[in-house]
Amino acid sequence: MRVTEALTPEALSQVLAIIELGVIGFREGGEGLLFCNRKARELLDAEPDRAMVETLFRPWAGGRPRSSSSLLVGDSVQVGDRHVGFTVYDLPDGSQWIILRDVSDRLHLQRAAEGMIVANNLGHAFAGVAHELGNPINSVKMAATVLRDNLDQFSPERQREYLSEILSETLRMQEILRLMQTFLGVGSLEQVVVDLVQECQGQAAILSREVEGRGVELRCLSPGRSPAFCRVDPSALRQAVANLVTNAVEAVRETARPQIVLDAWAGARFAHLRVSDNGRGLTREQRERLFFPFSSTRAGGMGFGLIIVKKLVSGMGGTVEVFSAPDVGTTFELRFPLVPASSPPGGG
Repeated sequence: MRVTEALTPEALSQVLAIIELGVIGFREGGEGLLFCNRKARELLDAEPDRAMVETLFRPWAGGRPRSSSSLLVGDSVQVGDRHVGFTVYDLPDGSQWIILRDVSDRLHLQRAAEGMIVANNLGHAFAGVAHELGNPINSVKMAATVLRDNLDQFSPERQREYLSEILSETLRMQEILRLMQTFLGVGSLEQVVVDLVQECQGQAAILSREVEGRGVELRCLSPGRSPAFCRVDPSALRQAVANLVTNAVEAVRETARPQIVLDAWAGARFAHLRVSDNGRGLTREQRERLFFPFSSTRAGGMGFGLIIVKKLVSGMGGTVEVFSAPDVGTTFELRFPLVPASSPPGGG
């Protein structure tokens, strides 16, 4: 719409006087205020002067970066029981204009919503701990039960095998708790330089026995590839890959010739690690909700395995990409920034 008639200063002044937004104007180096309307006096519960405006709003003037919360309610100051949101505009003539609004109700709702999000996240995190500890606890329970019931019949060597399994699963639980501390923001990831190609081969060797014992072929394509150096927490990386392989095993359960493929290589800017399966694949809707709690594609699943994968990978400066199609299969690709080849493996 084209404006055909200019607004007179008198008319503009009348508009600013009656609108439900506070308006204050002042000039850098000036002594008083250029303008202050009725709504501004009401919101500030005072007849504002230059000193009051400087005290309340000057730190925010001059293009201060906006906080993430300001996207919803703007920056705000508290005046009595009221929260007054404001935005500062710098004009070419050197004047600054502050637009005020009452954001008390909106800010209250936002903080209530943030509280609910925190509470929900804590609930999800604790459920995630239970989910991740379930398998090793069951393994320890089973091994301890078999050992107890056959202690007199088992040879010392067989007893050591079961005790070693119990110790191994106990250490695994300890490591999961450390990783969950990191997930909750309590612990810290211990990142070092590793060759992702070698890590991929090592994980394939560790996981192949368990996977192939369930009738699934596991192949690794990375042997012979050039090194792909990146900075990760080795334990967190192994946990992420193990979670992806566990998901893949479930995805290929109904496939005639189930297969999981691990691969790693160095790209132009990133080190890549892929976990692919030829399982049932995912629909677009399933892909969109893949990293949401309680959104597992597996019957009885809670969906925490992939959340932990994304949290751990993000914490190491990496990303997770998903490629999938129904009845074709799914590929998860982890990407980490490459570090110079001169960086020694294991270096911080």
